[in-house]
Amino acid sequence: MIAKNTERRVSLTVKCLALAFGSLLLCSCNVSRKVDTAKQAVERFHNELKAGDDDRVYDDADSAYRTSVSRQANHELLMRVRRKMGQFQRAEYQSFLMSAVTQGTFVALKYKAQFTNGDLEEQFTFRLEGEHATLVRYQASSPISY
Repeated sequence: MIAKNTERRVSLTVKCLALAFGSLLLCSCNVSRKVDTAKQAVERFHNELKAGDDDRVYDDADSAYRTSVSRQANHELLMRVRRKMGQFQRAEYQSFLMSAVTQGTFVALKYKAQFTNGDLEEQFTFRLEGEHATLVRYQASSPISY
């Protein structure tokens, strides 16, 4: 009788561990997919920055971004980045932070971008809805005052 109870407990423990591991694996895949979606949005941003398509950056941004930054201010910021930093060359992903709150799921990504005149530390915050990421915040800093 004791052996059967021990066997049941071990079996239940193994099943619980398998379920927990499966849930963890499923969650990590979902997080990875969301981060990949945000990374693709960063790539679009850089392509638009390089092309000087500031209106597209603004039009594709989240309503929270458009509420806090005027079209003109967005244009001036991106023009200043191009003028001071030069031509965008490449960006290196550094880290992410994800949060899910009542306003939605947000992913903040940090990048080190290389321009012809130097490096720029960038932080992007995106709101994720399904497979779509919209820019909520863009912040950049460099030793070169831009």
